[in-house]
Amino acid sequence: MRLSMIPAVLALITVATTDRPASAQPIVVHYCANYTTGAVNYGFFSAEQCAAAVSGVGGFCQMSPYDEYELNVRAGTRGFGRASRR
Repeated sequence: MRLSMIPAVLALITVATTDRPASAQPIVVHYCANYTTGAVNYGFFSAEQCAAAVSGVGGFCQMSPYDEYELNVRAGTRGFGRASRR
């Protein structure tokens, strides 16, 4: 019985460790802190991190425009919200 399970376990391991195509890779969304001084920091992984950084010093947070573009491309739109023409 145990020997008959070896091929199934190997197949499961192979499927679990196989790389997905690039289009199936998850998108990591970053947030940008735009400070009132004009400085911009694109290095935040959550809106909460960004909000804590601008708290008390002035500014606002937004999703990174680079990530927004990538999300639109994968959703079937081109650029920033324009419908694709197929």
